[in-house]
Amino acid sequence: MEIPEAAEWIVSSRATSFGVITGYQGNYRYKILIVDDRWENRSVVKNLLEPIGFTLVEAVNGEDGIAKANSFQPDLIITDLAMPVMNGLEMVKQMRESPNLKQTIIIASSASVFDFHRQEARAAGCNDFIPKPVQAEELLDQLQYYLKLEWIYENTPKPEPPNTFVTNGDGWIVPETIHLQNLHTAVQRCRISEIQAAAQQLKQVDSQYSPFADKVLALASEFDIDAIALLLEQSAVKTDE
Repeated sequence: MEIPEAAEWIVSSRATSFGVITGYQGNYRYKILIVDDRWENRSVVKNLLEPIGFTLVEAVNGEDGIAKANSFQPDLIITDLAMPVMNGLEMVKQMRESPNLKQTIIIASSASVFDFHRQEARAAGCNDFIPKPVQAEELLDQLQYYLKLEWIYENTPKPEPPNTFVTNGDGWIVPETIHLQNLHTAVQRCRISEIQAAAQQLKQVDSQYSPFADKVLALASEFDIDAIALLLEQSAVKTDE
């Protein structure tokens, strides 16, 4: 695969009209096998795809590609066609005869754009074809199509992770235990100023803790340390449930 090796290509390759691609939706990390006898070409694809969440494995020829595919079980394979030892076409033919690999998505790459070579690649069992030099946008488009990806862009918020915070009966979000350590210490020392400082610190940790922190501050203004201690005790019970 003849791929532009300039650093600018890596930096700008994931830029689209929607923004710069920074990842894809979902927790599954897709596995991609790159088969190419030139290390610099494998390196560029790896540097393009690894930062946005793909797991990459490399092979240097068709024979190596079959071995790596059987052990790695990739979701998709990107292969050069002209390689020593075993070329890409022969590799694909053998993969299509393997029960473990016959359904694997395979994208071939060639400098030739003649229909004959595209047909040859498809006849061998390739799902698609990318002409050389590979363009990042086209490669990303094919990955999106075959892996059913939904891209995450730099200028759009990532999906919020599931809310692991615990709420009490009043709907407050109870801070995680690690964030309450300073407040516990201040209550044990019966220091109102330290309690107030710890409550303000909770607001800085996460704005969702503000209602809880405001309750602590209200009790501190009344010097009701016992009520704050009870609140912490109740919070500990909630987080342990």
